[in-house]
Amino acid sequence: AARRDAAALAAEKEALEASLAAFERGAAARAATEGDLRERLEVAEAALAAREDEATELRADATQADADFIALRAELDAARAAAAETEARFAATEKDLRARVADAEGAVEDHAFAAAAVEDDL
Repeated sequence: AARRDAAALAAEKEALEASLAAFERGAAARAATEGDLRERLEVAEAALAAREDEATELRADATQADADFIALRAELDAARAAAAETEARFAATEKDLRARVADAEGAVEDHAFAAAAVEDDL
């Protein structure tokens, strides 16, 4: 009976040692996996930080683009106002010149009539 108990204990010891070895292999595999996961997490965190920086820059660029757009829109509005003012001055100048031409044509006709009258008198 003692031999059986010793054999059973030896078998149990071997089973426990095998279980311990399996546990240690599992622990080593988990540690390796944990290390890999930590590395991947660090890479992911670095990528996230880079994307956040990029997003911050893009937001700043968008804000600047909005400001540039507003400034350009103001310039365009000012240019349109200046063009309208120039057109109005052009129209006024054209009207004035047409009136002066009409006056000059009238004066030429008056002189022509006066010259014809003088010729008739001669």
